[in-house]
Amino acid sequence: MAAPEVPVAATPPPGPGTSAGKTRPALPRVRGGEAVVHALRRLISFYSNRLRKLESSNLQVDEETIHETRVATRRLRAGLRIAQPFFRRKLLRPIQAQLRETAQALGAVRDIDVIAAHVRSYASRDPGAPGRLASWTAELQERRARAHQALVDHLATKRSRRLRRDFQAFLTATAPGRTPRRDPAPGAPSGLPPPRVCDVIPATIWTQYGRVRAYTAIDELSIEALHALRIEIKRLRYLLEFFQSCLGAGAQPAIELAVRAQDHLGQLHDAHVAAGFVRSHIAVATTREPGPDIASMAIYLTAAEAEVAELRAAFPPIWRQLRGVRFRRDLAALLGRL
Repeated sequence: MAAPEVPVAATPPPGPGTSAGKTRPALPRVRGGEAVVHALRRLISFYSNRLRKLESSNLQVDEETIHETRVATRRLRAGLRIAQPFFRRKLLRPIQAQLRETAQALGAVRDIDVIAAHVRSYASRDPGAPGRLASWTAELQERRARAHQALVDHLATKRSRRLRRDFQAFLTATAPGRTPRRDPAPGAPSGLPPPRVCDVIPATIWTQYGRVRAYTAIDELSIEALHALRIEIKRLRYLLEFFQSCLGAGAQPAIELAVRAQDHLGQLHDAHVAAGFVRSHIAVATTREPGPDIASMAIYLTAAEAEVAELRAAFPPIWRQLRGVRFRRDLAALLGRL
């Protein structure tokens, strides 16, 4: 008899946009000896339910709901990416395409929220900034209102509603006792039972870490390369968190370092995006009648660019830990116990 499923709490340190006093819902517990298709099905079901609950709030204007929904969408897409070798393409492709569209609509709102938060952080260090940047913040509010309405409209479309039906079809087709693929995976020996978590996930995690470590081949990481590296680190983190219950407590230090690196690069990216937005605003404003706001915006731009430079200079020590021999050995030992 299979052991009962017991939820395990995911408790990584809070990152940008999260609250230190807020705990995430518990992830389903995964066992190393169970079929990977069943473990993935539970994880995907968990995040699809989470997404549905957040959408039922009509994605209220508050930043936290938008952020949580975007995170749920990202984790759901990550779970589907892992699931690709084990499920029929015709079940996954429509869901992935529709989730990509939803992620883009969410991102348009969230990017403005990030910039607004960066402006508030800057204003907290300069009491006169809110008044001087009033026209800029008013424009941000208008942009956000338009982006939010576009998101609400997207969620009301027939295509978006079909996503819920496609998810239900996927979860029904992959329920325990059903065959997740019409044929065995390419190259799989005949007569074997479905691959287990312990057969597949160690190699998957190590391969993803290889994608992270590949960036050591670049002597000096550009802003664009650092953003791409952050995405690979985030995918490594999600894998470790998804399967932490069967990896054991030893996975926590690796998760914490991945979170630290991801958060640091996230702050860098936020400052870079904020600088880009304000730079574009200044360029447009100078084509019209220049006003006192231009000088204030230029001061803010200088501060944002200085923050980018400071965060870039502070990243190498974190990067050395993540790509270092000790981390590799610890990760290899962790995966070897699964």
